[in-house]
Amino acid sequence: MTGTDEMGWKSKTSCKHPAGKNDKASDIQSFTDTPDVWLPGDPGFFVTFFPEDAHMPMISSGQLQKVVVKVAVE
Repeated sequence: MTGTDEMGWKSKTSCKHPAGKNDKASDIQSFTDTPDVWLPGDPGFFVTFFPEDAHMPMISSGQLQKVVVKVAVE
């Protein structure tokens, strides 16, 4: 892998500007809020996001290969 996958993070409860409806089938909710924190996803980097987290992935440079795993939470 080359490049860095920059990811923005903000608490979902702090997001006040939805950019569409919550798509439960795709498990996606978009917002136009500005992230509170930016995380650099360098090679070998691991991050866990929880259902109460909003994140903005794929603000990247270079060629990326990544694995995304979603675990159902009830």
